[in-house]
Amino acid sequence: MVTSLRAVVAGVCGALVVAVARGQAAPPYFVEFAAKTTPWYVQQVAPVTLRIGFDAQFVRDSAVPLFAQRLDQPFQVVVPWLAGDEALHVAVLAPAGDVRTHRIAVGEQVLPLALATSQQRAGRTYEVLELQFVLQPQQPGPMALAAVALRHAFATRFVEDFLRGRQPADRQEATLVATMPAIEVLPLPPDAPAGFGGAVGAFAVTATLASKPRAVGDSFLVELVVTGDGNLATMPAPSPPSLAGFHVQGVSSGRTQGRAVFALDVLALRAGEVALPPLPFVAFDPHRSTYVTLATQPLPLTIAPATAALPERVQRLVAADGRTVAAAAPRAWWPWAVAVVGGLGLALLPFLVRARRRQQRFVQARQALEQAFAAGPNATLAAFEAVLAAASGVDAFSDTTWSALHARLGGDAIAPLRELHTAFDQARFGAVPPTPAACEATLAKVLRR
Repeated sequence: MVTSLRAVVAGVCGALVVAVARGQAAPPYFVEFAAKTTPWYVQQVAPVTLRIGFDAQFVRDSAVPLFAQRLDQPFQVVVPWLAGDEALHVAVLAPAGDVRTHRIAVGEQVLPLALATSQQRAGRTYEVLELQFVLQPQQPGPMALAAVALRHAFATRFVEDFLRGRQPADRQEATLVATMPAIEVLPLPPDAPAGFGGAVGAFAVTATLASKPRAVGDSFLVELVVTGDGNLATMPAPSPPSLAGFHVQGVSSGRTQGRAVFALDVLALRAGEVALPPLPFVAFDPHRSTYVTLATQPLPLTIAPATAALPERVQRLVAADGRTVAAAAPRAWWPWAVAVVGGLGLALLPFLVRARRRQQRFVQARQALEQAFAAGPNATLAAFEAVLAAASGVDAFSDTTWSALHARLGGDAIAPLRELHTAFDQARFGAVPPTPAACEATLAKVLRR
């Protein structure tokens, strides 16, 4: 809800009401706000417009400049809280480049105010100037702002001075004030999700690669760009996110007009045709009164195996990522079988050990296949055949592998595996090889693991 808050003429409120009631002309100036008056949240950026109306004819005939400095208009606007403080951040917005402006004394400085559409009120024609700014409360509770004042001088009689020209014979000063009602500032809800760092507003996020990694162990930069309506100028940088296959070493922040840019220093830990996972960004949306988690689109990358010895720290990160991949693989069922049949003695123990070894061999073959894509079609075909052999339970790939897979899965089930094998074989002679994603999808569907 946006409302206009009219000015009150200091000391002459009753006279103003009587004059308007009798049909007399309204005062030559007015001051008012246009602002959101529903509750705000801490750190919410809320736009406010201060409007100054002046009767141009009155200014030409009766106004007396307050200052010796020549300005576009002779009055002064005093906004006591324009500089802000610890409890309230204030930012003045520059007028759009294609609008006319007037240079006005605002407190102790001179600011350009945008010239808006003129208005007719109670027999006067007002030219309207607008000063736009944003308020950002820093603490909850009622926020009461000091009144804004418009000071002006005028005269009803003038005399001509030989040296100084037209001079007021009965110079007088008057002040108009406008006050915003107290705004209730609400605290942010306490149930903030993990990753929330203080972004408040309605945002959109995108991610771009500022550089690209070539091999495991390379570092590269990813830019997270945040735009929208919110505290872009003051929001802190997000915490480094956890990304599968990558390690974020740090986040730095920068600001440009209308957006916040955060640079992520990322380390590549996994080879192959991979994708940088979506980057999460958590914010509180004051318009919906809830926390939201935004995410960027994944960024595809091609990363080769490491070509040189990696620093010890990077080796530890790569090893930890490998353990994560292994842990995410389907777990062997043999520990559960041992628990169930433990009372039957050790008769099944050799069988369980063999099953465990087959499972480990299958997981290792899958991991080797992920790395083989970067090594060329011959290595990829050999790694794929090793996966088939491990899945069938034979020692090495041969014609008997298909028979073993047929017995375990059925003819229809292994048809996609035969198609993949043929495609990998043809890739050695120039055909386009299957992608890692297509290969992984087929294996997961057919082998169910």
